[in-house]
Amino acid sequence: MLGYAENGEIALTFSDNGVGFPDDFDFRHSPTLGMRTVSAIVEHQLQGTLLFESKAGLSCQIRFRDTHYTARI
Repeated sequence: MLGYAENGEIALTFSDNGVGFPDDFDFRHSPTLGMRTVSAIVEHQLQGTLLFESKAGLSCQIRFRDTHYTARI
């Protein structure tokens, strides 16, 4: 789902109904290249936040300000 958060940030939300992450999962210390890449893009390049919720599946929300982007045409 794509939309705007209450503070005007762009919010991308992805979710599924799978098994989710373990309770002690810390994506910042994940050994996988995928998690490290997503974290680096969101937190460093976009200066945004990455939130995971693992209840009845997994939900991932990426938030970032749209002030980083300007019209290119």
